[in-house]
Amino acid sequence: MYSACRFRFFILGVITWSLGCESIPSTPSIVIEPVIATTQDVLEVVLVTESVDSDGDEVSYEVSWFQDESERTDLTDWTVPAGETSRGERWEVRVVASDASSKSGVAQAWVEIDNSEPAISSLSLSPESPRTSDALELEYQVEDADGDPVEVSFVWTVDDEETWHVEPGIPAHATARGQTWQVLLSVSDGTDQGASESAMVTIGNTPPPAPLSVTVLPSEPTTEDAIRCQVESELVDVDGESIGYSVAWLADGQLFTDAESETLPGDTVLSSSTTVGQVWSCAATPTDGSDEGESGASEPVEILESVPTESE
Repeated sequence: MYSACRFRFFILGVITWSLGCESIPSTPSIVIEPVIATTQDVLEVVLVTESVDSDGDEVSYEVSWFQDESERTDLTDWTVPAGETSRGERWEVRVVASDASSKSGVAQAWVEIDNSEPAISSLSLSPESPRTSDALELEYQVEDADGDPVEVSFVWTVDDEETWHVEPGIPAHATARGQTWQVLLSVSDGTDQGASESAMVTIGNTPPPAPLSVTVLPSEPTTEDAIRCQVESELVDVDGESIGYSVAWLADGQLFTDAESETLPGDTVLSSSTTVGQVWSCAATPTDGSDEGESGASEPVEILESVPTESE
């Protein structure tokens, strides 16, 4: 701590003199936080050791900021907003303590603005519940606070095994039911590597396709004919699974449940169950053992009266 002294003397018939001494505020100790700063950080002066005035006078502080050695007269607070800084700049702060009549020495601290790592702001795989008929698409957004171009890279794994795919999407034909696909997205601005993020989906079952055609045979049945629901379809679905069918019948719009089985379960209605004038139709619903697909329906047919033979 320092003292400042003032001497006064004058002669007015009598020589008088006086001596007055005041303490000077001590120089504070400061640091800038954070010590490693980027353009995303607010710079803040922290008093490590406060200034002390032994006279008990109130002490105030003057703060001056310098950007690459140029004083920023518009910044006199203890902080500098993040938006004021740019990568590579040197920021210095000088703090002086003062009482009513004197000032301390200058406390100084500085920091250089470091590179900001690029970041992944959003990441998702679509669709969320894919099937083998769906292509996988990675949707993502990246950002860099310094405005640097961001390089991205992709690593795809299937069931924890790395694949050769390096694009942001996977074609549908590359997937199979039950597989778990995961993508790891990495980002870099050429200086620093940002934090990687991943997304994962499991490939679900694809329901079998609707039948190619559904027909009631014969097309002009009589009361002597058994009618049969004929289904023309693919043999296997996109998952490579065999396709089976269930058949439902309608007689005059009412569900008929007493059908027989010939080629498919419930595909045949005996002649004894039909009457003249009835309108019949059938619908076939595909299944692969896991899911049912879209049904296909026949055109309706009307039961005709049988024509007696000549012998009758």
